[in-house]
Amino acid sequence: MLQIMRADCGDIMEAYWPERYDLSIVEDNVRDDRYPFEGAYISSSDKK
Repeated sequence: MLQIMRADCGDIMEAYWPERYDLSIVEDNVRDDRYPFEGAYISSSDKK
């Protein structure tokens, strides 16, 4: 499902404004059996 989301949305997913998440980090966390959103949040002050 994450691969489909990344194909449709790209690596950055905008959730509830202004929250944004890096889906590549979420996918790595799922593969490594970690909490999916650990380190994936992008704050509004981050530029990417």
